[in-house]
Amino acid sequence: MKKIVCVYNLSKEHEQVIESLLAKQNITIVKLNEKLLNQKIGAVAQLPDFPYEDRPLAESDFDEELLLFANLSDAEVDQFADELKKHFRFSGVMAMLTEHNRNWYFIDFFDEVMKDHRLFKAIDELREEMKNCESADPSKVENLKKLNDTLMEAFLYLKAQDYEEKRLLALSSELRRLRGAAI
Repeated sequence: MKKIVCVYNLSKEHEQVIESLLAKQNITIVKLNEKLLNQKIGAVAQLPDFPYEDRPLAESDFDEELLLFANLSDAEVDQFADELKKHFRFSGVMAMLTEHNRNWYFIDFFDEVMKDHRLFKAIDELREEMKNCESADPSKVENLKKLNDTLMEAFLYLKAQDYEEKRLLALSSELRRLRGAAI
């Protein structure tokens, strides 16, 4: 099967570097546009039994850079990622074609990716806020017991691994408020 990387929303600088690296690995690049966004991922990845469909153009508010690897081994993706790191830190979304997502339309895939991206960002924010609380001066914390209780609640919430973005952000905000100027 043809090795393909679907790209979306790349900056010109990133696009040039990525195109060059993919060419060295003899990997085809597919630039997603409004027409391709409304196609199944399997069709864009040129999988057998995934014809292009006659569908209207799709608009997306997905503003992250995206690389979707199709028909590449883990080792090939790792090799590409290692080479990419030599040029810049890619902070966008990297994903692999899977049995599960090959039937999704790209536009729906973006929605799912953004939900996950926001959730992971909220988890990172809460973890960072918990670290910040460690350096807070206890003598300057207005309600030390409430801060400790909220830290324990955040710890247990993260440990449970049943996340809701709204709850994660609320805990981060509460820790930031309780910590106040006690840094």
